[in-house]
Amino acid sequence: MIEHMEKKYKNFHIITYGCQMNIYDSNILKDILLLNGYNYTENIRDANIIFINGCSVREHAEKRALGRFFNLKKDGVKIGFIGCLGKNLKDKGFNSADFLMGPDDYKNAVKIIEEGIYIEKENELYDDVIYKNKSISSYVAITRGCDNFCSYCIVPYLRGRLRSRPYHSILKEVHTLKENGVKEVILIGQNVNEYYYEGVNFTELLRMVSDTGIKMISFLTSHPKDVDLNIFRLMKERENITRYLHLPVQSGSDRILKLMGRGYTSEEYIDLIGRIRDIVDDITLTTDILVGFPSEREEDFEKTVELIKMIRFDYAFMFRYSPREKTLSSLMDEFIDDEEKKRRLRKVIGIQYVITKEKSLNMLGKRKKCIGLSYAKKGGILCKGFDGKNIVVNEDAELGKEMEVEIIDVQGNTLIGKILKKEE
Repeated sequence: MIEHMEKKYKNFHIITYGCQMNIYDSNILKDILLLNGYNYTENIRDANIIFINGCSVREHAEKRALGRFFNLKKDGVKIGFIGCLGKNLKDKGFNSADFLMGPDDYKNAVKIIEEGIYIEKENELYDDVIYKNKSISSYVAITRGCDNFCSYCIVPYLRGRLRSRPYHSILKEVHTLKENGVKEVILIGQNVNEYYYEGVNFTELLRMVSDTGIKMISFLTSHPKDVDLNIFRLMKERENITRYLHLPVQSGSDRILKLMGRGYTSEEYIDLIGRIRDIVDDITLTTDILVGFPSEREEDFEKTVELIKMIRFDYAFMFRYSPREKTLSSLMDEFIDDEEKKRRLRKVIGIQYVITKEKSLNMLGKRKKCIGLSYAKKGGILCKGFDGKNIVVNEDAELGKEMEVEIIDVQGNTLIGKILKKEE
């Protein structure tokens, strides 16, 4: 580890991998450095400081970030890791980087990169750092850390215990973003449903954010054991809260769910989805699926397959289990062969693809209100509907404008829309 970094290193670039919280944290660090006289460059070749914000949740993500690090490491450029991977590598004594910062270290970034001085601090909320994003959509962190300690998850060991950010700080940030032209805020946390600060729970916070008049509000991630149905009553009542829920189930096997420490059964999850759909019948529902957990038998896996077919998620994020140090599952017996994990993953991906395709085709001819958020990779404007679905409009759409579109085509699983009306 380099003990000292000269002040001539002022042009920085941030590479971000992983979850929405990593994206948010990269922007927090960016704002802190800009306020301290550093210059951000989009072109990595012009940077003499490179931050890699990496993920440690899965082995593949960690290897990807480390590979990028060794490819970029060269004389004249200071390079290191931040975020969960920065904390994980610091705990392991990794000494090839010029600096390592965990999620609680960003306020001390200048001392770390200029003087090599680390000031240990835990449970940072950054509630006094108001992110001044001027894009159309912006994340807003409402909690940090996690108290669930699922047996496969390293996050609580890297991001710390759950703490809720003061609601007045959150509202101030939302107002600032709105004034800067942001149309959508996405409230984020490892488990947003556990938000609680001075008598204000997540449902009440959501109501407060809705009252700001911001055009569109989304939130993630939720935990099934903590869901409050009042959220969905509010969702039905408020037009600016998207009818979208990401609710990770992970497995359809009660035995595996218990080993994971998830705190619910498959029957309880299915019942919860039914009650949510009774309140908001057109809600868009996505989930996470983890296959190949230690000792997962074929019958356990098939229960996951049955659950996917029964609930018919709009989309699912699916992964193979990989052991993470510090977690309980890494100490378990009966690890599943990697080829078998790949087979199971291919199967659930195939099943979900068909379901997503069928649901997408059912959207043909329907009218949706949406907001243009960004340019689509293959041309056109990528819009987000108030049901959380993405729609590509290959016309003269404008970023940041609300419009009404008709779904006229499905390409792959991408909805293609035609503008019927647009905001002046």
